[in-house]
Amino acid sequence: MQVSQGTEAHVSKPRDVGHPPDKPPSALMALKCRIKSAVLILALDSKGGEPVKVLVVEAEETTRTLMGVMLTKLGYKIGLASSCADGLRMFSDQGPYDVVLIALKFMRGSRAGGANFIDSLLERNAQQHIAFITGSPVLRKPFTLQEVDDFMGAFRRPGESRFG
Repeated sequence: MQVSQGTEAHVSKPRDVGHPPDKPPSALMALKCRIKSAVLILALDSKGGEPVKVLVVEAEETTRTLMGVMLTKLGYKIGLASSCADGLRMFSDQGPYDVVLIALKFMRGSRAGGANFIDSLLERNAQQHIAFITGSPVLRKPFTLQEVDDFMGAFRRPGESRFG
């Protein structure tokens, strides 16, 4: 795998006290990936010691491959798809998946297929966990005044913060 200059990847996982290092923990796990400017935070509880199955739907090959490597290293069982059509095929053939990560770019326009893909997943499992991958800033709900100010800081000129 080749990662272009400027691409960053940081993985952090909370320490699972007393857990054997050669097996994935069954408690809450967290993953933070920073790929270029994309940030994804995902928290999962694995089921009975089985690896959590994650389907990554991402058109950009470098991002998709890097996510696959990182998730595998963290003990997840993964599927990688480059389009919504491929993702739906994989979900049908190899699913169910505990979590589906989909690039937000697939939600732009009806030809991208993201909305239909998500509708199809939810028809199969109304409780399906879905999260988005994006290179754009994201404001997560619920949020505080400080978090809104920090978020809006991405769009302000330096030195224009309203708070100390």
